[in-house]
Parts: sequence; C-alpha cells; structure tokens
Amino acid sequence: MKSKISFFNKGVFNNIVKRYWPAWALYAFAWLLAMPVELLSRVRGAFYPATSFVHHMEALSHEVTIIMAFVSAIIVATGVFSFMYKQRENSMVASLPVKRESVFGSAFLAGFLPFTAINIAIAILSLLTVAGHINGECISAVLIWLGTYTLEFIAFYGIACCIAMLTGNIVALPVLYFVFNFLAVAIEAVIRELVTVFVYGLGFSDNLITECLSPVVCMIDKTTTYFANSAAYFNDMTGTVCPQLSFEGWGVIAIYALVGVALTVCALLLYRKRRMECTGDVIAVPALKPVFKYGVAICAAISFGLLIFLIFGTDYNGAGYSAVNLIGMIVSMAIGGAVGYFGADMLLKKSVHVFKNNWVGYAAVVAACVVLCLVCRFDVFGVGRYVPDADDIQSVKISGSYSDAILENEDAVNEVISLHKNIAANLNDIAKEANRVWGPEDDCYAIYIEYTLKNGKVVARAYDISENRPEAKQYVELMESDTVKNARCEVYSKYTADNIDASSISYYIAGDDWYSCELTPEQAYDLYKNGLEPDIKAGNINFGNYITSAYEPEPPTVWIEYCDMVNGSERYLEFNALIVPEATNTIQWFKDNLGADIGGPITEPITNDALAESVEYVG
Repeated sequence: MKSKISFFNKGVFNNIVKRYWPAWALYAFAWLLAMPVELLSRVRGAFYPATSFVHHMEALSHEVTIIMAFVSAIIVATGVFSFMYKQRENSMVASLPVKRESVFGSAFLAGFLPFTAINIAIAILSLLTVAGHINGECISAVLIWLGTYTLEFIAFYGIACCIAMLTGNIVALPVLYFVFNFLAVAIEAVIRELVTVFVYGLGFSDNLITECLSPVVCMIDKTTTYFANSAAYFNDMTGTVCPQLSFEGWGVIAIYALVGVALTVCALLLYRKRRMECTGDVIAVPALKPVFKYGVAICAAISFGLLIFLIFGTDYNGAGYSAVNLIGMIVSMAIGGAVGYFGADMLLKKSVHVFKNNWVGYAAVVAACVVLCLVCRFDVFGVGRYVPDADDIQSVKISGSYSDAILENEDAVNEVISLHKNIAANLNDIAKEANRVWGPEDDCYAIYIEYTLKNGKVVARAYDISENRPEAKQYVELMESDTVKNARCEVYSKYTADNIDASSISYYIAGDDWYSCELTPEQAYDLYKNGLEPDIKAGNINFGNYITSAYEPEPPTVWIEYCDMVNGSERYLEFNALIVPEATNTIQWFKDNLGADIGGPITEPITNDALAESVEYVG
C-alpha cells in the first residue's frame, strides 16, 4: 500500500518553535506595548473611549502593518530555514527519517502559526482595554487590523520562503529578499532617468508600470484606511458619533496573498530538489546564476553611468545631448558594468580569480550598454514624440510661465494636444535652443503639460521654449484664450464648499512684510462664484506669472485648494490668482465681506470675523 506524503512533523515543528521562542516573545512584547498598553492609557482618560480606540487602530493600520509584515516575514523565514545555511545542521536534517515535504511544512508552520496566534491574542487584549465601551466600530477596527496584517504577512512570507530556497547564504537571503521586492520599480526608475538624459522634455510621473511587481510599493499606493462615516463624524458636535474604520484595497492584498501561497508551493518544489552541497552559495539554483551575474552587471552599469552623469554632466534633460556626452555615458556604463559583472562572478565562484577567459561575457554587457544608449539617444520608441489620444485623456494640466490650468473641456484639451504635437514635431530644434543659457534679451517660456488618462496613468512633459518660436506664441494664445478661461471656470465651478480643504489671501503691507488671512470654505466658495469667476471670464485676471514685475508692490494672491475623487483616489487641485487692480469683482468682494480694500496698497492686516484667528504673519 502506497504511503501518504505528510507535510508536518511534530518533532521538527516543536524544535524550531522552541529554538526561537525569544524572538516570538520580543515580537509579542513589542505589539503588547503598541496596542493594549498604549490603548489602555489612551482610553482611560478619554471622554469617548471608543472613538479614541478607533483612531489609534487607524494609525496602526495600512502603512504600519505593511512595513511590519514586510520586515517580520524575512526575519521569520531566516529563522525557521536557518538550518539550510549551516553545513552541519543541513546534513543533520537531511539524515532524519523525515521526508523533505514534512521538514518544509513543519518549518513553514513554525513561522506562520506563532505569528498568527500572537496577533490574535493582541487583538483580543486590545478589545479588552475598551471593555464597557465596546461597540461594532471597535470590533470592526480590530478585525481590519488583524485581517489586513495577516494577508500581507502571507504575501511577504511566501516571497521570503521562496527566496530562501534560491540561496545558500544566510547573509544573501535578506539582501535578495529586499532586491526582489523593489527590483522592478528600481529598474524602471533608472531606465526612465536614463531616457530622460537623452530625450528632451520628459517630465516626472508618479505612475510606475511595474508597480504591481513590487508588493510593498503597490500595497502602500493602492490601499488605504478611511472613516466611512467621515461627514457624520466630523460634523457631530456632541461627540456621540463613533468613526467607522474602513479599508480600501482588500482585493489588492488578497491577490498578493494568493501569490504568496503560490510562491510557497514553488518554495516546496525547490526544496525537494535542493542540493545539500549548495550551502554557502549566494545563488543555490545553477540555472539562475547567469541571470544573477548579468542582471547585477546591467544594473550596476546603468546606475554608475547615471551617477557619473549627474555629478559631471551639464546637458541635463536631453537638451542638445552631444556625441561627446554619449561616448562619456557609454564609458561610464562600461566601468560600472565591469564592477557589477566581475563582482557578481566573484560572489558566485567565491574567488577573486575570475578575469581569465571571462571577457566574452563582459563584452556582451558592454554591447548591451551601447545598444541601450543608442536606443535612448535616438528615441527609437518615440517616447519624446508621444502625444496621448484625445479619447484616452480625462483631464490635462498645463502651466509653466502661466499658473496651473486644469482642463477637462474637449475643445480646450484638443488645443493642448495641437500645441504638444507642434512641439514634438520640432523637438530636436527646441532641445538645442534649450541647451544654451537664456539672456535678458532672449527670454523663454516654461511649458509644463500633464495628462491624466482615463486609466489613471499620468503622462508629463516639460519644455523651455524661446519666445521667438511659433510654439511659444501658440502657448501664449492658448493660455489667454476664451477657451482656456472658460475651461478653468468649468473645472472649479463644479465644486462646492464641501470640496474646499483650505483657502487664504496672501498680501504685502508696505514697510512691513507678507501676511496671510485664511478664509472659511463657505467664504472661498462665495469668493470664487461672485468675484474670481466673473473676473476670469471678463479677462480681468491674468494668470501669467511674469506680470508681477509690472506692479509695485506685488499684488495679493488668492489661494484655494480643492479635493475630489478621480479613479477612486483623492485628487487635489490648487487655484492661484494674482488680484491685480483690474480684478474689480474680486476687490469688491473683499470690501463687502471682510471690509478690506485690496485694490491698492494695503496698510493694515486683514481680519476675518468668521475665524477666531484670521491674521497670520508669514514673513
């Protein structure tokens, strides 16, 4: 009769748990202080214990649990599988009458079960601190902490266990684990920077295509905690409404948890075939050694090339990048590639004698660097010439020599696309001109374009264009056109006072200094509707930043910050406008509502009776 494969051995499990009980005790003590002890001190003197409890749980969720799970997973995996990195212990375990499946399963559970048990105990003790005041929101907050933390740990623990099977060196394990979690976004970031060096106009974008390959980055970016009843809670004057903690991103961490389970299975399969003699090797799987060597070489080449360029380079952002600069970049990358290639080979072979008969591989690395530089220099993939299609654009922000304009109107978006296409068609000439120093007799316009696409991604471009070029004239005409003015109003007019986070007017008092007066959301909304918007449509407010020199002293500035939801995430928009003497509607609003005349020199601080403290010295 065929025997069944067991994935658990009580003796192995107990041995590992007992060996590392001090680590578990330290972990439990840390969370005991962070949750039950801290909560007990908070709720004891609180007027509303349940509210204080939920607030504390919110502070310990999201980023805290992600980082703790990330760190805990590698520590636990390093401990439970440490026997694989010592020849004597590895041989002893291999000699046991226990199948490898049982050894792996027992070691895995010896890490996972104590972690889970401690977290459950901490959750229960935390709830006991608010006994007598406990409600559904308290229980929900603890369950969110426990549920998200557990799923995140499963994801990172699976990754750590799989990495543990790929190396035979206990020092290499945490290094490879860290690299694995951030490698994709790091490579994308340095390649983007490399392209930026060669291609003029590329602007920074927060969107990383490979973000999903970095669990830490993606979890922090795609998940969040919030109060589901925020409106009722923050507007409650009695203090009886308890905040309801909610978590957005269950699907994200659930997917990563499934990936962690899949990687755990991969780790088991790798352990079944793992060779005992690989103890001490940086890479334990022979097929992955070339990947490691060439991967380290290419990453070192790009990183070192960029470092040398940033230190000694002068033609930043692809403006007029010359052949000398190109050769310099290739040489720098070749030097970095040599360090990475031969250094990685030394680690793999455990020897410094790696130079003999090893130059063909290095030549391949140099050839790859040359090809990469040429591809970027001549923009083979048309990155610099790329302009999004109008159908893919949700909104566009255009600014630079003019203050920000957020445009969603179809006609206005098409006008920006037309400008951008003209710039892209003459990019080489614009880049060469931008490489020289602008003089007082030869001014330029800074143009910044940022597209927010319907899929949530962002495309950004930034240019400096001579005022004599037709693209600069087209930019001025666009920013001063009725199309843009009306589009500005359309964007901001849709907001109510509930969308305003903060607002103020900053102004200069002759012989003194700058001051700021805050406005309530209701005042800011009324100011925009009855002052700013009519002035914008009438052309009384010019958004050009360069016009400040025409006024002495500099005119006051109105600032309003709006917040709304775009693609499930919060988007913040800032409205800034210089209140020049021609802005009669806005000036009249301040006279009627704050009793302040901002149409000429301001001689005394502006006070706002709607706020307890409305005058702030800003220096």
